[in-house]
Amino acid sequence: MRRRRMSHLSTCYYMGILAVADTSVLLLGLSVMWIFEVNRKWSLLLQSTYICKIVSLLFYTVSDVSVWLVCMMSVDRCIAVARPLHASSICTVRRARISASIVVICIILINIHFLFTHHLSIENECWFHERYEFFSRHIWPWIDAAVYSVLPFILLLTMNLIIVHSLFQARRSTTNLQIYQSQITRQKNKLSMSRKLTTMLLAVTGFFLLSSFPMVCLQIYTNIHKNNEYKQQLAQLYLKPLCETLQYSNHCVNFFLYAITGRAFRHELKRLFDSIAVKMHLSTEPIQKSNDLKIKINV
Repeated sequence: MRRRRMSHLSTCYYMGILAVADTSVLLLGLSVMWIFEVNRKWSLLLQSTYICKIVSLLFYTVSDVSVWLVCMMSVDRCIAVARPLHASSICTVRRARISASIVVICIILINIHFLFTHHLSIENECWFHERYEFFSRHIWPWIDAAVYSVLPFILLLTMNLIIVHSLFQARRSTTNLQIYQSQITRQKNKLSMSRKLTTMLLAVTGFFLLSSFPMVCLQIYTNIHKNNEYKQQLAQLYLKPLCETLQYSNHCVNFFLYAITGRAFRHELKRLFDSIAVKMHLSTEPIQKSNDLKIKINV
C-alpha cells in the first residue's frame, strides 16, 4: 500500500496503518492468550503488574484503532463515491494522517484507565483492582461494547448502504449520458481506480459486519444478564469462544480480501515479489562468481 502507485491515495494510507494495527492485535491478543493457555508461567501478562497494565492498554488501543481505521476508510470511500468532485480536495493523505492521529489519541484516552485500574492480583490474574469493581462490572463493558462493536457496526452499515446506493446511481447516470464517447471513456478511466478501491473496502467492511455482529449480540446479552450466573456461564463457556474466533478472524483476513477483490493490489504484490527475487538473485551472483574464480585458480 506504500508503493508509489498507491501511496498518494488516502484509502491506501489507511490500509497500510490497518495492516500494522491488525498484526499488533494478533501479537498482543491471540499469541498472548495462546501462551497463557499453554503455560501460565510463560504468559507476558503475569510477569509483573507494570507489564499487565501496559499490555492491556496496548491491546485494547490497537484493537479499537483497527476497527476505527476501517470506519475512516469507509467514510473516505463514501465521500469519494457520493461526492466525486470534492473528493480530491477532501480525501487527501495529509487529512488522513491528521484524522488517524486524532483517532489514536482519543482511543488512548479512552483506554488510559488500564494504567490505574488493572493490576496483578494475589491469585496471579491480570484483572481490575477490587476498588474498581463497580466500574469493571457496570460501566466499562458498555463503553467497550460501544467503542469496539456497536458504534462501528452502525457507522459501517450506514456508510456501506450509502456507497452501494451511490454506485448504482453513478452507473445509471453514466449509462444515460448523451455525450461523446471519448468523454465517457475519460470519465470511466478516472473512476476506475476509485471503484476498485471501493470494491476492496466493501469486502473488508462486509466481513467486519458479519464477524463482529455475534460479538455485539454477546456483549449486549452478557451486560443485560450479568446477574444471572447460569446465563453468564453459558456465554463464557460456549458463546464467547465462537465470537472471539470470529472477532480475531476479522484481523487476519484483510490481506486475502485485498488479494481477492483488488486487481491493483495483486499487481503491486506481484511487483514486490519480483523485485525481491531480483535483489536476491543479484546478491547471490557475486558469491557465485567468486566461487567460480576460486575453482579456476585452483585448477
